[in-house]
Amino acid sequence: MHRAILSHVGDQWPTFERGGRAGCTLTVTSGADGGTGTLRQAILNASVGDTINFAAGITTINLTSGELLIDRNLTINGLARIC
Repeated sequence: MHRAILSHVGDQWPTFERGGRAGCTLTVTSGADGGTGTLRQAILNASVGDTINFAAGITTINLTSGELLIDRNLTINGLARIC
């Protein structure tokens, strides 16, 4: 398995891991609505078959700039709480 840094902001290191046939695994490292390490950016960067996971400590993401557009097959792994 290979690990590479996509970019770095402060102490947040978004990474991806090259997977098998299913694609890459991208990790959300920020609970912000947009920018480096966010779910929005991970969705934009993801390719068909990629998986998006969340780093420990990312429990809430407040979407303030519109809906998330997912226009390809992705897997998003995370805990959900419906209020």
